[in-house]
Formats: sequence, structure tokens, C-alpha cells
Amino acid sequence: MAASKLPNFDEGTRVITDLELVDRVRAGDIQAYEQLAERYERSVLAIAQAELRDPQVAQEVTEAVLLQGYRALENLVDGSRFGPWLLKLARRESIEAVRTMPIPVGAGGPGLSDGELDCCDLEWIEHEMLLGLIARLPPDERRLIGLRYFDNHPLPTIAAITGTPVERLEEQISRTVTRLNLRWQREQE
Repeated sequence: MAASKLPNFDEGTRVITDLELVDRVRAGDIQAYEQLAERYERSVLAIAQAELRDPQVAQEVTEAVLLQGYRALENLVDGSRFGPWLLKLARRESIEAVRTMPIPVGAGGPGLSDGELDCCDLEWIEHEMLLGLIARLPPDERRLIGLRYFDNHPLPTIAAITGTPVERLEEQISRTVTRLNLRWQREQE
């Protein structure tokens, strides 16, 4: 959506919260939605890629979700919940896109044959597995992981965006990463 980096800062260095940006959008400031879209675009794309496994379709779903988020913003009761709401929308739309995707001719079934598995890049498979694990996290946790690891926001910025103290964020992210590691290990067995 937004090709260039838009600042998420108000005058000075204060981070603009999701709630403030949502309020600005509702007051007619379209650039405020561009900032929200940029803030969550990579997280939405990661969710779409985890479900769709097709970068082009994932990009199309991402753009559709961001547009749908703008159009449906009036339905969002609590503007501070924009991130989890948008990521939930992304997951729902990604799953719907999977349901409507055509099945390739000659597709033998849900799994890959041994020959097909040999030709795949192991790093790509692990990347897809990790995105799948992240996509199955609750929306609040997906939001934190997305802001921290996909968008590389520092903890103080995430704290300002979410309205959560840094210490609590550190605990939440640490617990989520620990659970992801445990799920990853179970998937590897």
C-alpha cells in the first residue's frame, strides 16, 4: 500500500497510538490511515503468506484487507484495538482466499510426494512453518510479534502504540516466543 516510510511520530518524538490515528481517520485524515496501514502491512502480509503460500495472491489479499480495514473502520468500537482487529480480518480473509483458490490440475492430494519434497528449499519450508505457527497465535500476540519482529519496532515504540508498559511487553513477547519455540519443537518431532 504505502511505498514510502511514513513517520509514526507526532510533533517531536512522541509515538502516535493506534487510537489517536483511528480518531484522526474518523475525523477525515486519510494520511492517518496510511500510517496505520504501514504499521501493520508486513504483519498482514505475513499472515496472508502463511495461509496462501503464494506471494502474489498474499500481496493481493494484503491490499484488499487494508482497503477493507479502512472501509470498515467505523465498525471498530475501540480504536486502540485496531491492530488485533486488522490481523483478525487478515486471517479471515486469507482463509477465505484459500477456500476460493482453484485446485491445480493434477494435484494429487494435500501432501507433497517424496520427489516433490526433495526439490524444495528446506529454509523456505521452515519459514512457511514458522509463519503458520505465528498465524495461529491469538490476535494480540500476533500483533506484538508482528510489530517487534516483522516491522522491527523497538519496545518503547510498541509500548506507545499499544499503551502497554515496556516491562509487561517484554514479559508478553518472551512468553509468546517461548510458546512458539515449544510449538516449533513439537512440529519438528
